[in-house]
Amino acid sequence: VYISLARATPLVTLVLFLFLSLPTMGINLDKDVAAIVALTLNTSAFNAEIWRNAFRTFPREQREAAESVGMRRWTYFRYIMLPQMW
Repeated sequence: VYISLARATPLVTLVLFLFLSLPTMGINLDKDVAAIVALTLNTSAFNAEIWRNAFRTFPREQREAAESVGMRRWTYFRYIMLPQMW
């Protein structure tokens, strides 16, 4: 839900929300901090979507082959998936 909402919200809207609405809730942010938080929230949603789609592209047979030689999930991720994603 967060990824869909953050990707659908324009960055300017998020910056204005953080800068103008949070002080009414008692949270005062400097304009630079509000911009950094907004950019972080927005960018993390896009990066999460990129990583999720990267994980989906690996064929099931590749995972099964790794499991058949005794690799655990972390080992499969570290030595097979991660090098292919870079």
